[in-house]
Amino acid sequence: RQPGGYRLRACVAFLACCVACASALADPAPPFADLFRQAERASPRLLEAAAGIDAAEGHARQAKAWPAPVVGIEREDFNGSGLYHGSALAQTTLSISEPLEIGGHRKARIDASRANVSAAEAQRAQTRVELGYDLALAYAAAEAAAARTALLTQDLDRAREDMRSARALVDAGKEG
Repeated sequence: RQPGGYRLRACVAFLACCVACASALADPAPPFADLFRQAERASPRLLEAAAGIDAAEGHARQAKAWPAPVVGIEREDFNGSGLYHGSALAQTTLSISEPLEIGGHRKARIDASRANVSAAEAQRAQTRVELGYDLALAYAAAEAAAARTALLTQDLDRAREDMRSARALVDAGKEG
């Protein structure tokens, strides 16, 4: 026997255990459609896009409302000198005004808010496509890594078989 034979066998056994454990621990990847549905439910990007739609819809509801009337109060001549000193002769004016939207201002505001809702929905659709793209790239990389692992496992099996053959030849005295 050679002095390093034990170490070589121990090293090969260790590598074999590592490969066996790694392949045993690796779960097969679920189908892409399942992963995509799961990613859609948990994606912060899609949650943000959905919040953008909600905000745009809220602005659209607000755009349909008529402008609120404005109440104002003004007080004059309350801090002068002489006769106008104090508040007894002060003039107070109360006003109520309501903006009149003419020339299609209200309709334009409503149409603009509807366009913002459509833009937010389009943004969400784009975000969903981008999420799918990113997930597809990661899925393809994982599949490629799994294929590389399978190839390396086959290479290791062939190397072990070569080592067994070489060891048998050495033990039989035919190589040396």
